[in-house]
Amino acid sequence: EDALAASAGGWYGGSALGAETSFGVYAAPRGETSLETLEAGIDAVIAELVDNGASVEEVDRAKRRIIAGAVYAQDSQSRLARVFGSALASGDTVEDVQEWPARIESVTIDQVIADIIDHYEKHIRFLAAVRRKPRDSSGKPEPVESEHRRGQA
Repeated sequence: EDALAASAGGWYGGSALGAETSFGVYAAPRGETSLETLEAGIDAVIAELVDNGASVEEVDRAKRRIIAGAVYAQDSQSRLARVFGSALASGDTVEDVQEWPARIESVTIDQVIADIIDHYEKHIRFLAAVRRKPRDSSGKPEPVESEHRRGQA
């Protein structure tokens, strides 16, 4: 809504051997948006989700997209091998992989919000931005500027 980011998204990693699952969000600042402003915007969106939840339609759409990705993975032998190989290497079974779409279908918004609260609030944050300066009068690009911060959530 505030056009702070050129792009934004999230990810979840649930197949790490011997480690907790991981959850992350990312955003690329738009224009001259500072990392502090971008981080505050991300925090506001997460807080709104935690406070107000999501609609049934949003949750259903996300589930359909995730399940469709699992179905489409079956069209690629190499991707299918990676899915099963990753699952088996991290202690899951063939049945776990086969039952995964049904488990996704059963996920509730309350479970999603509980995981967001658990993962988002206690993990380390890393923020970084790389900005290309405009070209100079000769048409050559100026050097790239970078900025980053690391700290506790």
